[in-house]
Amino acid sequence: AHWVYRARHLHHTVFRDVVARRIGSYQPLGLLVSVALTMLDANGARQAIAARNRFDWKASTPSKLDNVIFVIGESARADHFSLNGYSRPTTPALLEVSNLISFSKVISLAPNTILSWPFLLTLKEPGDSALWPNTKSFISAFQEAGYSTRFVSFYMDQNYTVRDPLALIAFDAEAVIRGFTYTNQQRRSDLDMLPAIRSLVALKQPKLIVVATRGTHPGFEAACPM
Repeated sequence: AHWVYRARHLHHTVFRDVVARRIGSYQPLGLLVSVALTMLDANGARQAIAARNRFDWKASTPSKLDNVIFVIGESARADHFSLNGYSRPTTPALLEVSNLISFSKVISLAPNTILSWPFLLTLKEPGDSALWPNTKSFISAFQEAGYSTRFVSFYMDQNYTVRDPLALIAFDAEAVIRGFTYTNQQRRSDLDMLPAIRSLVALKQPKLIVVATRGTHPGFEAACPM
């Protein structure tokens, strides 16, 4: 639950176990606790953003690849990919890609996207239960090294106004691009983002393209081709 992560960064057992969990479950006291946690979140966000602004990878490279494409496989387990040795043919097309790298040993340290992305994409360390990452993502490292950076999402674009840890990471890229429009979005699958991705690959410059997939989030069965 989010209150656990919001409260734990205070390192205060009484607040976590008594205020957030017990008193917070009763209304209208729960509303007051939620307001207090929101204010703490806002303070945590300000501190994290300030730390991020001071952060520098000091990244450089003498040579660059034309295309680096990093795909975030939402709601997917690496050990259920035939690419990584799973017995069922779950990734037959990926098996045919010769220069693909699968991070088969990477695991998430949190159960949902908003908490796991900072662990996967920044230097956030295991055991750090703060909601906001205080270092920039690896996207910034590529940018410092002279790459053009793009973030392709199934729901975010450059006009996205929500500021949460996910957007904080996505906007480390020079541009955030929605892979497809809201038109009949419930019937869209990750394959519908391919035209946007191909147009970026065609750009004549060294670049990093990070693709945030919809994956197998609930409701995927209505969108994925069968």
